[in-house]
Amino acid sequence: AINVDPAPLSIETAELPAGQVDSEYAASLAAAGGVEPYSWSVTEGTLPEGLTLDAATGAISGTPTTAGSSEFTVQVTDAAETSATKVLAISVDPAPLSIETAELPAGQVESEYAASLAAAGGVEPYSWAVTEGSLPEGLTLDAATGAISGTPTTAGSAEFTVQVTDAAETSATKVL
Repeated sequence: AINVDPAPLSIETAELPAGQVDSEYAASLAAAGGVEPYSWSVTEGTLPEGLTLDAATGAISGTPTTAGSSEFTVQVTDAAETSATKVLAISVDPAPLSIETAELPAGQVESEYAASLAAAGGVEPYSWAVTEGSLPEGLTLDAATGAISGTPTTAGSAEFTVQVTDAAETSATKVL
């Protein structure tokens, strides 16, 4: 009798694609050799927050909630109880930087004015600037907080472009 053993069990996935905060993620782990079916697990470290590993298929899916890089060890076990491990990592990029403020409230001459600009995504902290045009006379923009405040001195409307820059030096602009 000739006994033919299966090829040694191994994890063939060399690396996993990067993800992005608040964007759907999907990747699959691949194994070769051994005796199917396979069973997958994370034995050290953790997947990025919001992602899960399907033990039966080796699919990693979900929506990452935090930017950063996670290193972890995956293990595949075959039907003959043989296992193999591999250290992998998933890098999660921040969501794209954007200015969320759609419009600013109207002000009144000689009355205190206060409004705040809002941004999302990117890497905090943010810094704000007016890059084209200007705020109405008497109003100022706090570069650290995005607060517009002061007392307007002249009636009329002002159109201007605001820019937010994040800690990674990515920027976004919007005309208000």
